[in-house]
Amino acid sequence: MKRSVFILLYLMLFCVTSCIHKTNVKEEYENLEKLGGVANEECNIIYVDTLKINSSETSLKGYWSIVDNKLCFADEYIVKVIMYDTLGNKLSSFFSRGRGPREFLSPPLSFFQLENGNYFYSDRNQFLSIVSTYPEFEKLTEINLLRAVLPLRNTENYINNLLKNPDPEDYAMYEICLQSRDFMEYQGSVLFPVSTDHIKYNGYERDFSRNFYRGAYNIMSIDTSNLCINRLFCRYPNVYESKNIPNFKNCHLATDGKFLYVAFEASPNIYIYDENYKMIGYFGEIVRSINTEYPETFTYEQSRKLYKTHRKEYGYYSYISHYGEFLFREYIVPGGMKGMQIYDGHNLVCSQLLKDSDFTVIGYIYPYYYAVIDCNLDNEEYSIVKFLIEK
Repeated sequence: MKRSVFILLYLMLFCVTSCIHKTNVKEEYENLEKLGGVANEECNIIYVDTLKINSSETSLKGYWSIVDNKLCFADEYIVKVIMYDTLGNKLSSFFSRGRGPREFLSPPLSFFQLENGNYFYSDRNQFLSIVSTYPEFEKLTEINLLRAVLPLRNTENYINNLLKNPDPEDYAMYEICLQSRDFMEYQGSVLFPVSTDHIKYNGYERDFSRNFYRGAYNIMSIDTSNLCINRLFCRYPNVYESKNIPNFKNCHLATDGKFLYVAFEASPNIYIYDENYKMIGYFGEIVRSINTEYPETFTYEQSRKLYKTHRKEYGYYSYISHYGEFLFREYIVPGGMKGMQIYDGHNLVCSQLLKDSDFTVIGYIYPYYYAVIDCNLDNEEYSIVKFLIEK
C-alpha cells in the first residue's frame, strides 16, 4: 500500500513538474500577429528653428527631455536639473548633492513628471524618489531598490540561498539596467528596464545563458503611490535563444499612454502590450544595412572586451520613444552612424540616416517636436531643434 501511495505521489509530482516545464515561458510571443507595414507615402520632416543654449552651468553631459512643457536638462555628472522655456531662456535650476529634502547623493539617471503633478527622480546608485510639485521639489518618498527587495530579517541567509539557487521570479535578482534611460509612467506605475548578472544566471556565460534568455525578465514596475514593486514582466524574444549575443541584449520601451511598446537591440520587432500587460501583437520594419549576423561570445570577459567593436561593426536597433502622433526608433548602422525610423500607428512612414549622429528626439509641445544635438565642445552650446512632421 505504501509503495502504491509513493508511486502515485511520484507520478503526480512528475506530472506537475512536466506541466511546469512544458509551460512555455515564451508563450506570450507565440501566435502573435504582425501589424502594419511600410506606408505608401513617406512623411516630411520640416525643420523650423534651432535654439542655442549655453552649457556653461552644466558638466557638458546629460539628458534632455520635455517636462511640464519646459525644456529640461538632467546633468549626468552634477546633481542638478535645469529648466528652460521653449525659447531657450533659463527658468530655474534645482537640487544639489547631500541628504537634505532637496538633495540627492548621485546625479539623475532619469527625471520626469508624473500624472499627479509630482516628479520621479532616479540615480545610478539604484535610489528611486518621488519629488513634490514645482517649485518646492522636495523628496516625499525614497527607496534604494537593492535594499527594498531584501527581507528585513535573515538577510544574509536569504542572499546566500539566492546565490546558490537563482530564481528569476525573485525581485532580488534584478537591478536597474544602467545602459537604458527608459523610465516612464504607465497605468499608475513607473516602469524601467532591469538586468541580472547573477553568477549562475546571466546572459554572458554559455553554461547559464540558455536558461537566462528563457526565463529572465526585462521590465520592473513600481507603484507611484508608495514605490513598492508590483510586477516583473517581459522575457526575451526567441532570437536570443539561437545565439549567445549579450552585447545586443538591451531592452527599450515607450508608451503612448494607452499601449506599452517594447523593443530589443537584436530585432526589428516592436512588441505591443495592452493595459492588462498582455502582449497583443508587434510591428516594425527591417533596416537592411544592419547586419544581425551577430557573432557569439561565451564568457563575460570576452563579451566586455568585444562590446564596442561588435556594436560598431554590426549595428543594432536602439531607443524607442512616443511623442505626439508618432513613435520614433533610433538605430545604429555598421560604422556607428545613427538613423531614425518614424511610425504612424504601426506603419513605417520615414526611415533615414541622420546628419548629426547625436540627434535625439526628446518630446513634443504643440505644434512642434523637439530634438537635441549634443553639446558642441568648441562653443559650449547645446542645439535644440524644433520640427514639424507633415503627413
